[in-house]
Amino acid sequence: MKPFIDKADKMMDDLTQKMLSYTETYLAIIHRETGLEKFIVGGSWASHMIVTVLNEWDRCDDLNEYDQLELVANDIDVFYGPFATATDSMVVDFHDIKKHEVTGFWELNTVKCHSLSAWGFLNNNDLNVTASCFEVDFTTDQLLTIKASPRFWEFVFSAKEERTIKVVDSFDYSRYGATTC
Repeated sequence: MKPFIDKADKMMDDLTQKMLSYTETYLAIIHRETGLEKFIVGGSWASHMIVTVLNEWDRCDDLNEYDQLELVANDIDVFYGPFATATDSMVVDFHDIKKHEVTGFWELNTVKCHSLSAWGFLNNNDLNVTASCFEVDFTTDQLLTIKASPRFWEFVFSAKEERTIKVVDSFDYSRYGATTC
């Protein structure tokens, strides 16, 4: 997976800037509707936005061999709660998941967690195609940080005919607190 990770690392600063210009309005709506200052946006919407930006990126050396793809999202999942170190296991509070109706906006779901971190989210994610997230922090100058697993980058940067949606860890399904349908 090293070539895929290297490609993502090489373009991460530019990708983050482009992503911020695409998502800043959405993030402001999430902030306004939930009142959250720091949160993680994870799953299908984050993945959808990453490939949307890559698809519209002016072709450069980094994307010469990129086969465009379309990923569909139907909602925005926002994870919040006490943040922890990347080594702590994230715990989802299944009794505190809420839908927020926002007219003219994506379906917005908030999910309370304990020991929250971007890497904890990614370690609890079961599919390569949704193994990406945005860490959002309205209290700092760095509003948006993109995080994704190596399996996500492998999926995105593989040739079209080689792309397959896979379980991230096929050896131990029991480690996932929830699974993607």
